[in-house]
Amino acid sequence: MWDAEVECAEPADEAALVAARLPAQLAYVAQTSPFYRELWQTAGVDASTIRTLDDLAHLPFTEKDELRRSQDAAPPFGGTQGAPLEQIARIQCTGGTTGVPMRMGFTKSDLDWLDDVAARATWCAGGRPGDIVLECMNYSMYVGGVTDHMGFERAGLCVLPYGVGNSLRLLELVEAMATPWLLYSTPAYALRLAQVAREHGMDPRALRMTKGIFSGEGGLQVPGFRDLIEETWGCTAQDVYGLSETGVMAAECEHRTGLHLVTRGHFATELIDPASGAVIAPEDGAEGELVFTNLGREASFLVRYRSHDLVRIHGAPCACGRTGLRFSMIGRSDDMFIVRGVNVFPLGVQDILYGMRPAVTGEFRIILDQEPPIDYAPRVLVERGDDDADDLVVRVTDAIQQRLNFTPSIELVPAESLPRAERKSKRLYRTYLGEVPE
Repeated sequence: MWDAEVECAEPADEAALVAARLPAQLAYVAQTSPFYRELWQTAGVDASTIRTLDDLAHLPFTEKDELRRSQDAAPPFGGTQGAPLEQIARIQCTGGTTGVPMRMGFTKSDLDWLDDVAARATWCAGGRPGDIVLECMNYSMYVGGVTDHMGFERAGLCVLPYGVGNSLRLLELVEAMATPWLLYSTPAYALRLAQVAREHGMDPRALRMTKGIFSGEGGLQVPGFRDLIEETWGCTAQDVYGLSETGVMAAECEHRTGLHLVTRGHFATELIDPASGAVIAPEDGAEGELVFTNLGREASFLVRYRSHDLVRIHGAPCACGRTGLRFSMIGRSDDMFIVRGVNVFPLGVQDILYGMRPAVTGEFRIILDQEPPIDYAPRVLVERGDDDADDLVVRVTDAIQQRLNFTPSIELVPAESLPRAERKSKRLYRTYLGEVPE
């Protein structure tokens, strides 16, 4: 039986907990993984000398592309399978828009660990027994659907496993049941669902969606985006964070002072400079990329796995009493582009545009038509709102210039002309790579 008081308790000494579990995990990985043995031998490192969190810096990083190539060479799971196939209880896949998805195998023990961390995140975000979760993540192979579902159940919540698509049918079900709901989806889908409701004569606030927990994209890090969801549904909107490769790892508490990492005993976490790879002390205001190492996974394990998620650390105590690592998202390094030496993230553009509502709707697309270096003004398609003034392009351009220090080429498009996502929202398109804007 999952015990919230025990599972959500803060560790007395998390570094000691990492030191107690890390050597055994690395010994297991060295014994069972051809991929990591070769990686460490090539780097000239003996994993048996790695005993503490600080020691991890001597090991090389792991990249998703490396794991994908390993799977291509030795299917189904590549050189990180670890456990024999007869012990694999579930196969799930990572997200991605191109190629064959990367597979992840989980033993029953691995699934227990995933469920416990997801349950901790649920509790942190305000989910409680008695809540009915409308689970609107993709159940088709991907980790976010089934794994998060099981975390809700582990925490004692009731789950309606709906998935994505056929939004009208979903709304009719919600209306007919006349009970409070907790919506779990991407932030973008919360607004898409409200749009469908209004198109069919339903008032979103009358549908009793009292709580929302959102994942899959960084929209809730934009105050205007969160405010719009809460105003639209009359709900609370809490953010959770995770990767397909790791499952849910962090969540906001009721004070919304950043995302609390809830992986105590399950992961060792580092903060690094994304350019040099050097470890950064996770002090207040520090910025860097999160790197994760499993402390007990039996199959498809990860050692110094680069998330490519850039974060800002919060060091001041949170009123909720949690003392573990706490951070806010800056953006994904994969989505970052550089304009004349300035790092730009789509989240920054989204923050500005949602702050300009209702003059604009907040919907946008960034289109890079030429390969780097980007010494031109990137195109940004921006949906008009209720402002048809001739100077709207100038005002949007000036706002982005002043806040983000680059000059965009703004193209206004009619309201509601950009498709709303039911899955993750894609804001950045590199047409020189063949990506076609929706």
